[in-house]
Amino acid sequence: MPDLLSHALIGYIAGIMLSWRVDWIRKYHITLLLVGTILPDLSKAARLVSGYQIESLLGIPFSWRVFHTTGGVLLIILLIVVWIEKSERFRAFGLLTGGAATHQLTDSLIFTPSGYVGKSYLWPLSNYRYPTPGLYQSTDWWLAVLIATFVLGISVIDRRLRSREQ
Repeated sequence: MPDLLSHALIGYIAGIMLSWRVDWIRKYHITLLLVGTILPDLSKAARLVSGYQIESLLGIPFSWRVFHTTGGVLLIILLIVVWIEKSERFRAFGLLTGGAATHQLTDSLIFTPSGYVGKSYLWPLSNYRYPTPGLYQSTDWWLAVLIATFVLGISVIDRRLRSREQ
């Protein structure tokens, strides 16, 4: 839970700060960024429905782990973008991809006993697993609290900036 919360909060921070610089970003654009941050965690759906159940339903090989890779996330993003209005597709693709990138970046900092990232993020291009600095564990609550505190500060700054604009 702290891992998913941290990803969503980091996406919110990125969206708010991006809205300060990019004029066309509205609240629903920030929501797209948040959706992008949680897309790689679709791989955790395996806790509810096993890959074997999906395999038997579809009749083709299936694994939830692919959703936590760059290729899997891009596939999901492309499927989502198809359903978005044509004039907004490019922006939606960029925001969803940016959110997923923040997720992958923060996950690459997680401590692992081997000293290398736990997943091959570059799949399907490569199975290479690069070294990680191991700054935190995905179960650490202190990180979610720290990021939530940062969100409060960003929200105060954002409200002050928006009140000056009006």
